[in-house]
Amino acid sequence: MDFHAEWFAAAPAAAACFILFCCLCAAARPALRVLRVRPQAFGVLLCFFAVFWSLDAGTGSGLHYHLLGVTLGCLMIGAPTVLWLVSLFLLPHMLLNAGAADLAVLPLNALALTLPAAAVSAGLRFAERRFLPPNLFLYIFVNGFFAAALGMLATGAAVLALVSQSPAFADADLRTRSFPVFFLLGWGEAFLTGLFAAVFVAFKPHLLATFDDNRYLRRSNSIWPSENQP
Repeated sequence: MDFHAEWFAAAPAAAACFILFCCLCAAARPALRVLRVRPQAFGVLLCFFAVFWSLDAGTGSGLHYHLLGVTLGCLMIGAPTVLWLVSLFLLPHMLLNAGAADLAVLPLNALALTLPAAAVSAGLRFAERRFLPPNLFLYIFVNGFFAAALGMLATGAAVLALVSQSPAFADADLRTRSFPVFFLLGWGEAFLTGLFAAVFVAFKPHLLATFDDNRYLRRSNSIWPSENQP
């Protein structure tokens, strides 16, 4: 979803600018490291963002929606680099679609579109590694499919929580009119993320920073623990 400057007061926009600046500073070193080690993944994900975000859909409430690609980005280059990439990508995206006047809310937009999905991705990836056996299909379905679907729902909840505070939507029933859209988008996001994760695992595993050959490709790995016993 693309925010517009007239939706928000100056105070939350300024606070978001400070928070984004601090987050980008903290993420600068790991992002540069990834850019040096995985420049190809950086370019591929940038192309995905261009395609995902061009699939724009609107509703009668005046809001417009698009796919994210953030979960796939977290698998490919990690959350710190994704935050940098989304922030940089939003600049031309907002200029082309809304104009320079809306750049004031770019930090708020970047945080809302990145942090919820990245947090869900990190949480599920930790749970998958901590509580589940090291199985290839679990990596794809948990970290790809389910993380993308839940990440889209979390993003929708965060975005609508912010927009609902705007006087421009004071009379709009966003919970019943807009939030169901994120359920539909979640299916598309989950399918594409899981699909590309599977393709990369099969043909280009070096594009996935979170994929470990030693963990997921050992012949003894199985979903059922009893099958791993000699």
